[in-house]
Amino acid sequence: MAPVEVGVGIWSLQSTKAGPRHFSYLYRELMEDAQFVDELKTIKTIWQTEHHFWYDGYCPSLLTVAGGIAAATKHIRIGQSTLLFSEHEALRVAHQAAVVDQLSGGRLDLGLGLGYRDNEFDGFNIDRRTRRPRFEEGIEVLRRSWADGPVNFEGTQFTVPDVEVTPKPYQRDLPIWVAAVGENPIKRAAKMGASIILSDALTLDQLSSHIELYYRTAEELGVDVSRAKIGVLRRGWVAETDEEAFSQARPSLKFLLREQLGGWRYLVDERGEPVGFDRPAELDAAAARLIAVHERTIGRPERVIRGLREIAATGCTHIIFGTRFDSLPRQKYLRSLELLATEVIPHI
Repeated sequence: MAPVEVGVGIWSLQSTKAGPRHFSYLYRELMEDAQFVDELKTIKTIWQTEHHFWYDGYCPSLLTVAGGIAAATKHIRIGQSTLLFSEHEALRVAHQAAVVDQLSGGRLDLGLGLGYRDNEFDGFNIDRRTRRPRFEEGIEVLRRSWADGPVNFEGTQFTVPDVEVTPKPYQRDLPIWVAAVGENPIKRAAKMGASIILSDALTLDQLSSHIELYYRTAEELGVDVSRAKIGVLRRGWVAETDEEAFSQARPSLKFLLREQLGGWRYLVDERGEPVGFDRPAELDAAAARLIAVHERTIGRPERVIRGLREIAATGCTHIIFGTRFDSLPRQKYLRSLELLATEVIPHI
Protein backbone atom coordinates (compact mmCIF):
# COMPACT_ATOMS: atom_id res chain seq x y z
CA MET A 1 0.00 0.00 0.00
CA ALA A 2 1.44 3.36 -1.06
CA PRO A 3 1.83 5.93 1.71
CA VAL A 4 -0.87 8.55 1.97
CA GLU A 5 -0.38 12.24 2.58
CA VAL A 6 -1.94 13.78 5.67
CA GLY A 7 -3.23 17.31 5.92
CA VAL A 8 -4.92 19.11 8.80
CA GLY A 9 -8.00 21.28 9.14
CA ILE A 10 -10.52 22.39 8.81
CA TRP A 11 -10.28 26.03 9.87
CA SER A 12 -13.66 27.76 9.66
CA LEU A 13 -12.87 30.82 11.82
CA GLN A 14 -16.13 30.55 13.76
CA SER A 15 -16.86 32.36 16.99
CA THR A 16 -19.19 29.66 18.27
CA LYS A 17 -21.38 29.54 21.35
CA ALA A 18 -19.01 26.96 22.83
CA GLY A 19 -15.87 28.99 22.10
CA PRO A 20 -16.69 32.68 21.48
CA ARG A 21 -13.69 34.82 20.51
CA HIS A 22 -13.04 38.08 18.72
CA PHE A 23 -12.60 37.55 14.98
CA SER A 24 -9.29 39.41 14.86
CA TYR A 25 -7.98 36.87 17.35
CA LEU A 26 -9.28 33.92 15.32
CA TYR A 27 -7.64 35.09 12.11
CA ARG A 28 -4.37 35.93 13.85
CA GLU A 29 -4.43 32.52 15.51
CA LEU A 30 -4.85 30.80 12.16
CA MET A 31 -1.68 32.47 10.86
CA GLU A 32 0.17 31.29 13.96
CA ASP A 33 -1.25 27.78 13.56
CA ALA A 34 -0.17 27.74 9.92
CA GLN A 35 3.38 28.66 10.87
CA PHE A 36 3.40 25.99 13.58
CA VAL A 37 2.16 23.28 11.20
CA ASP A 38 4.53 24.45 8.45
CA GLU A 39 7.51 23.79 10.71
CA LEU A 40 6.34 20.24 11.52
CA LYS A 41 7.09 19.21 7.89
CA THR A 42 5.30 15.82 7.88
CA ILE A 43 1.89 17.52 7.60
CA LYS A 44 1.46 18.25 3.89
CA THR A 45 -1.57 20.57 3.66
CA ILE A 46 -3.60 22.97 5.75
CA TRP A 47 -7.30 23.23 4.87
CA GLN A 48 -9.92 25.93 5.37
CA THR A 49 -13.68 25.89 4.80
CA GLU A 50 -16.30 28.45 3.73
CA HIS A 51 -19.92 29.39 4.34
CA HIS A 52 -21.88 32.63 4.23
CA PHE A 53 -24.49 34.40 6.36
CA TRP A 54 -24.15 32.28 9.51
CA TYR A 55 -24.39 33.71 13.02
CA ASP A 56 -20.86 32.81 14.12
CA GLY A 57 -18.94 34.40 11.24
CA TYR A 58 -18.11 31.15 9.45
CA CYS A 59 -15.27 32.13 7.09
CA PRO A 60 -16.77 33.79 3.97
CA SER A 61 -13.57 34.54 2.00
CA LEU A 62 -11.29 31.55 1.54
CA LEU A 63 -8.85 32.89 -1.03
CA THR A 64 -8.21 35.98 1.10
CA VAL A 65 -7.34 33.64 3.98
CA ALA A 66 -5.24 31.47 1.67
CA GLY A 67 -3.21 34.52 0.69
CA GLY A 68 -2.49 35.22 4.36
CA ILE A 69 -1.37 31.64 4.93
CA ALA A 70 0.82 31.80 1.83
CA ALA A 71 2.62 34.83 3.25
CA ALA A 72 2.99 33.24 6.69
CA THR A 73 4.41 29.88 5.55
CA LYS A 74 7.15 28.43 3.36
CA HIS A 75 6.44 24.75 2.68
CA ILE A 76 2.93 23.56 3.42
CA ARG A 77 0.30 23.34 0.69
CA ILE A 78 -2.90 25.38 1.14
CA GLY A 79 -6.26 23.74 0.47
CA GLN A 80 -9.92 24.69 0.56
CA SER A 81 -12.51 22.19 1.74
CA THR A 82 -14.31 23.86 0.17
CA LEU A 83 -14.82 27.15 -1.66
CA LEU A 84 -18.52 27.20 -2.59
CA PHE A 85 -17.85 27.76 -6.26
CA SER A 86 -21.44 28.05 -7.51
CA GLU A 87 -21.83 31.12 -5.30
CA HIS A 88 -18.88 32.89 -6.95
CA GLU A 89 -18.15 34.55 -10.28
CA ALA A 90 -15.83 32.12 -12.05
CA LEU A 91 -13.53 34.61 -13.77
CA ARG A 92 -12.87 36.45 -10.51
CA VAL A 93 -11.97 33.16 -8.81
CA ALA A 94 -9.57 32.47 -11.68
CA HIS A 95 -7.79 35.78 -10.94
CA GLN A 96 -7.74 35.32 -7.17
CA ALA A 97 -6.54 31.73 -7.24
CA ALA A 98 -3.76 32.58 -9.70
CA VAL A 99 -2.55 35.39 -7.43
CA VAL A 100 -2.57 33.13 -4.34
CA ASP A 101 -0.67 30.47 -6.27
CA GLN A 102 1.96 33.02 -7.29
CA LEU A 103 2.17 34.40 -3.75
CA SER A 104 2.70 30.90 -2.34
CA GLY A 105 5.18 29.76 -4.97
CA GLY A 106 2.81 27.11 -6.32
CA ARG A 107 1.30 25.71 -3.12
CA LEU A 108 -2.44 26.15 -3.76
CA ASP A 109 -4.86 23.21 -3.90
CA LEU A 110 -8.16 24.73 -5.04
CA GLY A 111 -11.02 22.78 -3.47
CA LEU A 112 -14.46 23.57 -4.92
CA GLY A 113 -17.93 22.73 -3.63
CA LEU A 114 -21.38 23.01 -5.16
CA GLY A 115 -23.12 24.76 -2.25
CA TYR A 116 -26.63 23.89 -1.14
CA ARG A 117 -28.04 26.33 1.46
CA ASP A 118 -30.94 28.36 0.11
CA ASN A 119 -30.12 31.51 2.06
CA GLU A 120 -26.58 31.63 0.70
CA PHE A 121 -27.80 31.63 -2.89
CA ASP A 122 -30.59 34.05 -1.99
CA GLY A 123 -28.09 36.36 -0.31
CA PHE A 124 -26.05 36.59 -3.50
CA ASN A 125 -29.18 36.83 -5.67
CA ILE A 126 -28.34 33.57 -7.45
CA ASP A 127 -30.99 31.06 -8.46
CA ARG A 128 -30.09 27.88 -6.57
CA ARG A 129 -31.39 25.83 -9.50
CA THR A 130 -28.46 27.08 -11.58
CA ARG A 131 -25.79 25.78 -9.21
CA ARG A 132 -24.79 22.72 -11.25
CA PRO A 133 -24.34 24.50 -14.59
CA ARG A 134 -22.58 27.37 -12.78
CA PHE A 135 -20.22 24.84 -11.21
CA GLU A 136 -19.43 22.92 -14.39
CA GLU A 137 -19.15 25.98 -16.62
CA GLY A 138 -17.10 27.70 -13.94
CA ILE A 139 -14.49 24.95 -13.92
CA GLU A 140 -14.22 25.26 -17.70
CA VAL A 141 -13.68 29.01 -17.28
CA LEU A 142 -10.92 28.34 -14.73
CA ARG A 143 -9.09 25.93 -16.98
CA ARG A 144 -9.31 28.19 -20.02
CA SER A 145 -8.25 31.20 -17.94
CA TRP A 146 -5.10 29.47 -16.78
CA ALA A 147 -4.14 28.16 -20.23
CA ASP A 148 -2.10 30.20 -22.71
CA GLY A 149 -3.88 32.98 -24.55
CA PRO A 150 -7.21 34.76 -24.11
CA VAL A 151 -10.48 33.21 -22.95
CA ASN A 152 -13.52 33.06 -25.21
CA PHE A 153 -16.39 31.29 -23.52
CA GLU A 154 -20.14 31.44 -23.88
CA GLY A 155 -22.37 29.28 -21.69
CA THR A 156 -25.76 29.47 -20.07
CA GLN A 157 -24.32 31.00 -16.89
CA PHE A 158 -21.04 32.68 -17.81
CA THR A 159 -19.86 34.59 -20.86
CA VAL A 160 -16.20 35.57 -21.13
CA PRO A 161 -15.56 37.75 -24.20
CA ASP A 162 -11.95 37.53 -25.38
CA VAL A 163 -10.02 38.50 -22.25
CA GLU A 164 -6.76 37.15 -20.91
CA VAL A 165 -6.21 36.37 -17.25
CA THR A 166 -2.83 37.46 -15.95
CA PRO A 167 -0.91 36.46 -14.04
CA LYS A 168 -1.29 32.77 -14.74
CA PRO A 169 -0.89 30.44 -11.75
CA TYR A 170 2.62 29.53 -10.66
CA GLN A 171 1.69 25.87 -11.17
CA ARG A 172 1.24 24.96 -14.79
CA ASP A 173 -1.57 22.58 -13.80
CA LEU A 174 -3.07 24.05 -10.62
CA PRO A 175 -4.84 21.18 -8.79
CA ILE A 176 -8.63 21.35 -8.68
CA TRP A 177 -10.39 19.28 -6.02
CA VAL A 178 -14.15 18.72 -6.01
CA ALA A 179 -16.23 17.97 -2.91
CA ALA A 180 -18.09 14.81 -3.95
CA VAL A 181 -21.06 13.86 -1.78
CA GLY A 182 -23.04 11.05 -3.40
CA GLU A 183 -22.78 8.99 -6.57
CA ASN A 184 -23.67 11.64 -9.14
CA PRO A 185 -21.11 14.20 -7.87
CA ILE A 186 -18.43 11.49 -7.87
CA LYS A 187 -19.26 10.63 -11.47
CA ARG A 188 -19.15 14.32 -12.45
CA ALA A 189 -15.76 14.73 -10.78
CA ALA A 190 -14.42 11.67 -12.61
CA LYS A 191 -15.71 13.09 -15.91
CA MET A 192 -13.81 16.33 -15.19
CA GLY A 193 -10.66 14.44 -14.16
CA ALA A 194 -10.63 16.40 -10.90
CA SER A 195 -9.33 15.26 -7.54
CA ILE A 196 -12.09 14.61 -5.01
CA ILE A 197 -12.76 15.24 -1.32
CA LEU A 198 -15.07 12.68 0.31
CA SER A 199 -17.37 13.42 3.24
CA ASP A 200 -16.44 12.83 6.87
CA ALA A 201 -19.78 11.03 7.33
CA LEU A 202 -18.82 7.96 5.28
CA THR A 203 -17.98 4.58 6.77
CA LEU A 204 -14.93 2.64 5.59
CA ASP A 205 -17.08 0.46 3.33
CA GLN A 206 -18.75 3.51 1.84
CA LEU A 207 -15.38 5.15 1.23
CA SER A 208 -14.13 2.09 -0.63
CA SER A 209 -17.30 1.98 -2.71
CA HIS A 210 -17.12 5.68 -3.61
CA ILE A 211 -13.44 5.49 -4.57
CA GLU A 212 -14.08 2.42 -6.72
CA LEU A 213 -16.95 4.26 -8.44
CA TYR A 214 -14.68 7.23 -9.19
CA TYR A 215 -12.01 5.13 -10.89
CA ARG A 216 -14.54 2.92 -12.70
CA THR A 217 -16.37 5.96 -14.09
CA ALA A 218 -13.12 7.55 -15.27
CA GLU A 219 -12.11 4.33 -17.00
CA GLU A 220 -15.49 3.98 -18.71
CA LEU A 221 -15.28 7.57 -19.98
CA GLY A 222 -11.64 7.30 -21.00
CA VAL A 223 -10.55 10.07 -18.62
CA ASP A 224 -6.97 10.03 -17.34
CA VAL A 225 -7.09 10.42 -13.54
CA SER A 226 -3.61 9.07 -12.87
CA ARG A 227 -2.59 12.40 -11.34
CA ALA A 228 -5.83 12.96 -9.44
CA LYS A 229 -5.91 12.68 -5.66
CA ILE A 230 -8.56 11.08 -3.50
CA GLY A 231 -9.07 12.98 -0.27
CA VAL A 232 -10.99 11.86 2.79
CA LEU A 233 -12.03 14.15 5.64
CA ARG A 234 -11.96 12.47 9.05
CA ARG A 235 -12.24 14.16 12.45
CA GLY A 236 -9.59 13.17 14.94
CA TRP A 237 -7.56 14.04 18.02
CA VAL A 238 -4.26 12.75 19.42
CA ALA A 239 -3.21 12.76 23.07
CA GLU A 240 -0.86 10.75 25.25
CA THR A 241 -3.63 8.36 26.35
CA ASP A 242 -6.98 7.24 24.99
CA GLU A 243 -8.73 8.50 28.10
CA GLU A 244 -7.20 11.96 27.77
CA ALA A 245 -8.01 12.15 24.06
CA PHE A 246 -11.66 11.19 24.49
CA SER A 247 -12.19 13.46 27.47
CA GLN A 248 -10.77 16.39 25.50
CA ALA A 249 -12.25 15.77 22.07
CA ARG A 250 -15.62 14.10 22.50
CA PRO A 251 -17.57 17.01 24.13
CA SER A 252 -16.22 19.53 21.60
CA LEU A 253 -16.81 17.20 18.69
CA LYS A 254 -20.36 16.54 19.85
CA PHE A 255 -21.08 20.28 19.99
CA LEU A 256 -19.45 20.90 16.60
CA LEU A 257 -21.32 18.13 14.81
CA ARG A 258 -24.67 18.94 16.40
CA GLU A 259 -24.28 22.62 15.61
CA GLN A 260 -23.34 22.03 11.98
CA LEU A 261 -25.81 19.23 11.32
CA GLY A 262 -28.63 21.29 12.79
CA GLY A 263 -27.65 24.55 11.18
CA TRP A 264 -26.81 23.29 7.72
CA ARG A 265 -29.68 20.75 7.62
CA TYR A 266 -27.88 18.54 5.11
CA LEU A 267 -28.90 15.27 6.75
CA VAL A 268 -32.32 13.96 5.78
CA ASP A 269 -34.53 11.22 7.16
CA GLU A 270 -36.05 8.30 5.28
CA ARG A 271 -38.74 10.64 3.90
CA GLY A 272 -36.17 13.08 2.57
CA GLU A 273 -37.02 15.69 5.23
CA PRO A 274 -34.12 17.71 6.72
CA VAL A 275 -33.09 16.97 10.29
CA GLY A 276 -32.46 20.27 12.07
CA PHE A 277 -32.71 21.96 15.45
CA ASP A 278 -36.49 21.57 15.31
CA ARG A 279 -36.03 17.80 15.72
CA PRO A 280 -33.57 17.58 18.64
CA ALA A 281 -33.86 13.86 19.38
CA GLU A 282 -33.15 12.88 15.79
CA LEU A 283 -30.39 15.49 15.59
CA ASP A 284 -28.68 14.07 18.69
CA ALA A 285 -28.93 10.57 17.23
CA ALA A 286 -27.37 11.73 13.94
CA ALA A 287 -24.51 13.43 15.78
CA ALA A 288 -23.92 10.28 17.84
CA ARG A 289 -23.69 8.18 14.68
CA LEU A 290 -21.09 10.53 13.24
CA ILE A 291 -19.06 10.56 16.43
CA ALA A 292 -18.94 6.76 16.25
CA VAL A 293 -17.46 7.01 12.74
CA HIS A 294 -14.68 9.31 13.99
CA GLU A 295 -13.82 7.57 17.25
CA ARG A 296 -11.26 5.30 15.57
CA THR A 297 -9.09 8.36 14.90
CA ILE A 298 -9.30 9.70 18.46
CA GLY A 299 -6.84 8.44 21.05
CA ARG A 300 -3.19 7.77 21.77
CA PRO A 301 -0.82 7.66 18.77
CA GLU A 302 -0.99 3.88 18.33
CA ARG A 303 -4.78 3.92 18.13
CA VAL A 304 -4.83 6.82 15.64
CA ILE A 305 -2.20 5.08 13.50
CA ARG A 306 -4.47 2.04 13.21
CA GLY A 307 -7.44 4.24 12.36
CA LEU A 308 -5.59 6.13 9.65
CA ARG A 309 -4.21 2.91 8.18
CA GLU A 310 -7.77 1.62 7.87
CA ILE A 311 -8.73 4.76 5.96
CA ALA A 312 -5.65 4.51 3.74
CA ALA A 313 -6.62 0.94 2.87
CA THR A 314 -9.80 2.21 1.16
CA GLY A 315 -7.65 3.54 -1.69
CA CYS A 316 -7.50 7.22 -0.79
CA THR A 317 -4.32 9.21 -1.34
CA HIS A 318 -4.87 12.06 1.11
CA ILE A 319 -6.44 12.26 4.57
CA ILE A 320 -7.62 15.60 5.92
CA PHE A 321 -7.27 15.09 9.66
CA GLY A 322 -10.03 17.31 11.03
CA THR A 323 -8.64 18.19 14.41
CA ARG A 324 -9.85 21.81 14.55
CA PHE A 325 -12.88 21.95 16.88
CA ASP A 326 -12.59 25.68 17.85
CA SER A 327 -13.57 25.16 21.49
CA LEU A 328 -10.56 23.39 23.05
CA PRO A 329 -7.61 25.00 24.88
CA ARG A 330 -4.97 26.15 22.42
CA GLN A 331 -2.02 24.41 24.06
CA LYS A 332 -3.81 21.06 24.02
CA TYR A 333 -4.65 21.63 20.37
CA LEU A 334 -1.05 22.39 19.42
CA ARG A 335 0.09 19.32 21.36
CA SER A 336 -2.37 17.20 19.40
CA LEU A 337 -0.92 18.52 16.13
CA GLU A 338 2.61 17.87 17.34
CA LEU A 339 1.80 14.27 18.26
CA LEU A 340 0.09 13.77 14.90
CA ALA A 341 3.18 15.04 13.05
CA THR A 342 5.83 13.27 15.08
CA GLU A 343 4.23 10.11 16.47
CA VAL A 344 1.50 9.23 13.96
CA ILE A 345 2.20 10.29 10.38
CA PRO A 346 5.68 8.70 10.13
CA HIS A 347 4.11 5.29 10.95
CA ILE A 348 1.08 5.20 8.67
